[in-house]
Amino acid sequence: MRLRVFLFAVLPILIHANAQADFVEQTLFDNFGKGNSFNTSFGYILGGANDLEQGPLVTIDEGSFFLQSIDAAIGSFTGNNSATLSVYSEVNGTPGEVLESVTVSGLPPFGGPFAPTTFHFSGKTILDENQSYFLIGGAADDLEIGNSQFLWAWNNTGDERTIQVRSDGGIWEKSQNTTSPAFRINGTVVPEPSCLIFFVLALGVTARSRQRSIAET
Repeated sequence: MRLRVFLFAVLPILIHANAQADFVEQTLFDNFGKGNSFNTSFGYILGGANDLEQGPLVTIDEGSFFLQSIDAAIGSFTGNNSATLSVYSEVNGTPGEVLESVTVSGLPPFGGPFAPTTFHFSGKTILDENQSYFLIGGAADDLEIGNSQFLWAWNNTGDERTIQVRSDGGIWEKSQNTTSPAFRINGTVVPEPSCLIFFVLALGVTARSRQRSIAET
């Protein structure tokens, strides 16, 4: 009886606490300066007459995460104000397949201080530990090439990384050890298999205890 009471009292607390920890959004990478600052004078062109797409390579150092959002210092320069940010797998140092893309409209104008734009992802794409990914920005109006142009502002913290760029959907070209655009990646932890097994067992014990209590009454 004491064990049953203990299980009913403690297991829900443990399950709730671990679930809360798993769903707390964490910052996986951040090269913004203090107060979300970045270089407001220079950046990488996205879109334009050559439909430029480009962005940095980033590696997830510790743990696997569900991608929730990316904050990027992308500002509108001309044209239709819709930009797309895509996450690509990395294959031999170049962008592979698109894992997920998000389009946002109404970006702030580039020039002078402006707030980073948040691209909200589905929360289903997994970024694995020790794996690298490319974050590629571009104009969203593919049917109106040259109508939109954006600038993805450089960081002001000295962060340098590999940048891949292509024009008109062509071959990717790489620049190494160059100034990275400013961005932040946010995600939630992918539960460890051992934790999932524990929860299944815990729920099973709780269910059996409740069935016995009902039968005894």
